[in-house]
Amino acid sequence: MKHFIFFLAALLFFSSGYSQTVENIRVTQEGEQIKITYRIGASTETQLFNVFLSCTMAGGVKVEPRSVIGDIGENVIGGKSYYSVMWDVFEDVDEVVDPNITVRVELVKDLEAPISRDVQAEEAVEPEAQEPEPQTQLEDPALAYDESIKEDPFEKNGFVAYNGILGFGVPIGISFGSLNNWGYYVTPMRLGINSYDISYFDGYQTVYDTELDIHYMLSAGLTKHFVSAGPYRLHGYFGLGTHVYGAYLKDLVYDPYYDSHFLMETGVVNVIGGLNLTLGIAYSIGYAYPLNFVFGIGFVF
Repeated sequence: MKHFIFFLAALLFFSSGYSQTVENIRVTQEGEQIKITYRIGASTETQLFNVFLSCTMAGGVKVEPRSVIGDIGENVIGGKSYYSVMWDVFEDVDEVVDPNITVRVELVKDLEAPISRDVQAEEAVEPEAQEPEPQTQLEDPALAYDESIKEDPFEKNGFVAYNGILGFGVPIGISFGSLNNWGYYVTPMRLGINSYDISYFDGYQTVYDTELDIHYMLSAGLTKHFVSAGPYRLHGYFGLGTHVYGAYLKDLVYDPYYDSHFLMETGVVNVIGGLNLTLGIAYSIGYAYPLNFVFGIGFVF
């Protein structure tokens, strides 16, 4: 009940605010809420306004109304006969004593009035007098295709290739991966076999036999794009893997000799159109002939 009494006193001592384009401000009580009505003078439906509400209490205490609904805030359309705002005042303050409420509007946009169909018909230019519009469509669809290729240099980024290491019997090998700005590659297999005749003395006689050297390599790593020039692209690669080496005699039965080595490799992948050419080096740590050349050729898709 205390709120209600203070509210009535506030209405009796209300002093209406003013603004350059605001007219007929009225304040009434509806329960424990304040209803503010106003007009925006000489406004039209093509205008948008921002509407601000402020209040000053007795003693110069300023209050910013927050619990408000209605024609308040941004983008209020002009041209109405009146506007209304409901303020749930006791959500924002505990007491209302001698309030002075001000409504201020700010024009933010004045849209051009729409032209009726009749006016458009009268002002229309005869077809023969109209200037031709500039052509924006490409005459040759193939030109659009070429532009798309220029915008995406990595349209073909997957690759498959033969990949062998020279010096290990030119082993059978295969690689696959991607050639984006950053990509990857995997070489799941390189297999090479060297065969040559040997002779040795077994304590009684000279024995002749055939020795088989078998090499198996597995590696994987990253690829990085460096430069492009028309249909040509240059990518670098770096990877790690393992190199397993074994030696076997053809005619004698004995425990075969084998060991494994840590493998590092690096090089470049040249892409020309739909083909790729790999050149690089591989280093097998601990092997008798650690440094060897890598060669590969394949296609991109």
